[in-house]
Amino acid sequence: SLKVLGTVGEPINPDVWEWYFRIVGEGRCSIVDTWFQTETGGILITPLPGATDLKPGSATRPFFGVVPALLDADGNQLDG
Repeated sequence: SLKVLGTVGEPINPDVWEWYFRIVGEGRCSIVDTWFQTETGGILITPLPGATDLKPGSATRPFFGVVPALLDADGNQLDG
């Protein structure tokens, strides 16, 4: 029986997340809705099943060792 469902690439939209949770996971499975880029070779932002509140459409928190930053067009880090 399934305990955890996963998505890869980018977070799925909230309507699809709800369908995935209710229909595929029968309302009992955690969803690991990840965000990463092929070039990074691994997950960058993801919820941790049982440790992170589930939020439809959101990948939630950075994975261990990942420090995200927002940059402008010139590569300067933005606050926010």
